[in-house]
Amino acid sequence: MRIIYPYNEVLPKKKAHDVYIFDECAAMAQVGYDVTLLCGRGSAKKEELFKHYHVPNDAFHIKQLPIIRKNNPLNLSWNYPFFFFSQQEIRRTKPDWVFLSVRKQGSYHLHRKIAKVRYLYEIHELAYYPHMDNYPYDFHMERMMLKQADLITVTTDALKQILLKPPYSLTVPIEVVPLAVKRELLPPPPENASPLILMYVGQLYAGQGVPSLIAAIAQVDEVKLKIVGGKGNEILHLEKLATELGVRDSIEFLGFVPPSELTEIAKDSHAFIAPFDRSGRMPYVAHTKLFEYAQWGRPIIASEMPSVWEHFSDGNGVLLYEPENTAALAGCIRLLKEKKFRDRLQSEINLCSGKYSWEVRAKHYQNLLSHY
Repeated sequence: MRIIYPYNEVLPKKKAHDVYIFDECAAMAQVGYDVTLLCGRGSAKKEELFKHYHVPNDAFHIKQLPIIRKNNPLNLSWNYPFFFFSQQEIRRTKPDWVFLSVRKQGSYHLHRKIAKVRYLYEIHELAYYPHMDNYPYDFHMERMMLKQADLITVTTDALKQILLKPPYSLTVPIEVVPLAVKRELLPPPPENASPLILMYVGQLYAGQGVPSLIAAIAQVDEVKLKIVGGKGNEILHLEKLATELGVRDSIEFLGFVPPSELTEIAKDSHAFIAPFDRSGRMPYVAHTKLFEYAQWGRPIIASEMPSVWEHFSDGNGVLLYEPENTAALAGCIRLLKEKKFRDRLQSEINLCSGKYSWEVRAKHYQNLLSHY
């Protein structure tokens, strides 16, 4: 069975989504699919991409197509050339499935479907959520696009329920396929818990809750925090906050770290934190960092939301607190300083390791696609 996955970017992007797509293509190829990733011309050479994303060399096919991505004297970006040439490639090769996960790219192809080719759209977030007062412009385009798909996959049941009800009211088949991550079980955590070393991995934009995490650190003695990810201006803003709260020396800002180097940085941590707040999409979508934390095999502190409960309903190894409650978060951190409590969470989270591997997700897809 052949799959084409068009992605309208020049790689590597150093974003979570391009890492996800690259890992998915590799995993689907590993279980026997003939996979081709279409990306923008100007991407790194194939060998460099496989090394950057830390997947086996020649795991799948890569084809670069024309794209205008600020690589011209006018500093302009334009998707249409890439969409056009992707469509030509799909028409020429007629794969069994086209995988899509970018709204504009999906809209282009799903309104130009080719006979005998099936189209799957992967949803990780939506344009509209139930708490929103108005429908954004993208909602109407998204709804019309999704109606054209042959199959839709979502990462949480919370997203599926939104799609089944008004205003989406979709009748297209929708399946829940949990996220996957590529992380190896870390060696045993450091015995010495003074100071307690915590780690946050992910973006630093609004909704991730990092300011409340820094404020919580300021309420607990003998704690070190490593923060991985974010842009330069975001890091500067948080560094200023940490300085104002008197905890700048307790926090290490590492910025973007290549995926292949994360394990080495993470191994000295006692636990990981996911301090999401309740804004926007956060209560509904799956969060990659939670699955990474579980695969690494370290206790997790996370804000209590439906999307968290859905995948960690047994509570094993996960310490939950009320979102945006800085005092409650600080209380959780204090609990982790107690070795007996931390060891219990450590033994529980070890049971989760392996549940969210790419092999498991690819086999889930393999079973799913065989029925459509």
